[in-house]
Amino acid sequence: MPDARGTREPGMGHPGSDPLAFLADELAELRARHLYRPLRELTTAQGPVVAVVKTHEFSDTVTLRAGFVEQSTYDSSVPPPTGASTWGSATVTVNGTIESVQAGGLLDIATLPTAPLVTYSDDMYPSAGTVQVRGSTGSLQIRAVSPTSAALALDANDDAVFESTSTVTWDWLL
Repeated sequence: MPDARGTREPGMGHPGSDPLAFLADELAELRARHLYRPLRELTTAQGPVVAVVKTHEFSDTVTLRAGFVEQSTYDSSVPPPTGASTWGSATVTVNGTIESVQAGGLLDIATLPTAPLVTYSDDMYPSAGTVQVRGSTGSLQIRAVSPTSAALALDANDDAVFESTSTVTWDWLL
């Protein structure tokens, strides 16, 4: 319907038209101006990056060593899971070495090649994927169980046997 100026509001065209059709034009415009990128990559190719990390449980100084890479893609065509309303999901992979003061040294961190982290648009945390953290004498697997919880599996002595497992909330973990 025309407004007082005689113009039409976006999506308010003909009866039965898609009221959100104008969003496709906006997305095309953002892509044309290079403001929308399907792949984002964070890398420390130029040198290490130092961060102070604080949670409710601990505080640490972490250094992402040269060569650490995080890649993230977003696919807006992925339908939402049951009960959610927003289409789309982000897929994230990480690979590299960090130095942790609290851990006392270097840790290799990588998503499993067959299990990248997947987070739906309506969720704060991943609902799928596995991250392997390997230290000098053991490893920890963090597997997304749902958008609210993660399963932890500890191999304390590098014998390929998990001596301890636990399921925790993402809020507790992070």
